[in-house]
Amino acid sequence: ETGLRAPALTGHSMGGTLAMMVAARQPSRVGRLMVVEMLPAPAGLFGSSATDIRPLADALASVFASSPELLGSLLGGFGGEEESGKKSLREGVARATHELALTDLTAELAKIRAPMQVVYATPAPGGAVDPASVTRNYRASYAKAKAELIAVANSGHMIMYDQPARFRAAVKSFLSK
Repeated sequence: ETGLRAPALTGHSMGGTLAMMVAARQPSRVGRLMVVEMLPAPAGLFGSSATDIRPLADALASVFASSPELLGSLLGGFGGEEESGKKSLREGVARATHELALTDLTAELAKIRAPMQVVYATPAPGGAVDPASVTRNYRASYAKAKAELIAVANSGHMIMYDQPARFRAAVKSFLSK
């Protein structure tokens, strides 16, 4: 409707996966791409692969299907308690999470023609996760892509809340290129 021919796409987490899918499968329709806090194979965030994580993903899907209260309690932080209790939301999130765990876009990275920027969080030093290992994981995961990787230190998955000034600066820089 607005006549956009190749807009910039930005996606966080699952939205990053969707943005990569669009950029890889419709390369002429994306002007530039920003992926926030997501790997091309999301199971890699947990040190696994899409193939290896299938038994766990299947088991979690089964647990969520049989225990809607558990999934509802997990969703309470995202949509509020009144939203998390809705059956359609619970089922949709459970199905989408399962599909996301089994997704691997690594082979499709080479199809992305748009300039790509990947913004990812590294935890504070001295914790359970080594910040350098996170960076190594992102570099290895995006090795087949022409992507600029930007680490945001001392942050968790919700970079826009943990480091809002750094996140705004990254988005502003991305949009101004």
